[in-house]
Amino acid sequence: MTKTIDLHKLNVEQATSKVILALSEAQEKKLTSLEIITGYGSGALRARTLELLESENLTYIEEGPMVIVYFFNNNEDENDDNFSDIEYQKKFQ
Repeated sequence: MTKTIDLHKLNVEQATSKVILALSEAQEKKLTSLEIITGYGSGALRARTLELLESENLTYIEEGPMVIVYFFNNNEDENDDNFSDIEYQKKFQ
């Protein structure tokens, strides 16, 4: 399951809070991914979002005005359909 959040019209401080809350909720609800719409703008929201994701060692891809975060350990009971971070990185390189 995926959740999407939109950071448009937020300042960096507000966006940071929203991303932290969404990451926590995504892991708590065992989501498989989180789509974070940062938009194009000046890049400040995207830069801060990437900084947060990297500080948490989360796997993500940048797709246009969006960053998609993947949670591989949230579905430990359903291991058959999941693959490791290393396999994911190899697949998308």
